[in-house]
Amino acid sequence: AVTDMNRYDMAAFSGDECRGVGEVQTVTLGGGGSASYGYIRVRSNQATGENVTLMVYDKTLDMECHVLETLTFKSQDLIGMPSSPMTFTFYDERPVTVKVNDASRLYGDTNPEFAITVEGPELVGTPVFSCEATVTSPIGTYTVSAARGTVKNVNVTFVDGILTVAKAPLTVSAGSYTMMQGDELPTFTASYSGFKNNETQDVLTTMPVLNTVATSASEPGTY
Repeated sequence: AVTDMNRYDMAAFSGDECRGVGEVQTVTLGGGGSASYGYIRVRSNQATGENVTLMVYDKTLDMECHVLETLTFKSQDLIGMPSSPMTFTFYDERPVTVKVNDASRLYGDTNPEFAITVEGPELVGTPVFSCEATVTSPIGTYTVSAARGTVKNVNVTFVDGILTVAKAPLTVSAGSYTMMQGDELPTFTASYSGFKNNETQDVLTTMPVLNTVATSASEPGTY
């Protein structure tokens, strides 16, 4: 919300023609308070139907701002009043750069919540993100892009970030076994913990090899 209207000038345009210049006035509100409102008288060569756009000049920032809303001119019409003003929306038009922060995750996990770094004036609104990486995407790097979403700033540049999908840890357990001295060694079987996406040992490119220094002639003990 604008709390210091005196830092702004207003003007109305039809195309490139200025049709009115606004002034700021302070009015007394019920209960003894006061507030500043912008008033602007618009002139037209037509009785009705001409489209009117508004511009706001920020004297503090030395910057012109386009008002999002437009009006349709109607002769002798009054739009808004101090007790029920018409609200217009304008945003900082200085350039702002939105950089998607690099992120990482493990294979099989969902993508993290992506974050941004903003360079320039305050970003009004929230961008939306897109990335082709899914939970089944192989390890590697993927582009994360940002788009306008609800961002209201006019002059915005979006810079992509990188999502790195890293290997997920896999635990291979050899297990515990018991044998009698002189017996043949048991068959060792590996067990696994950490597979993602319902995968099994079939996806391994190299199978683990289980061995022990114990033999059939080994003395009783643990190996």
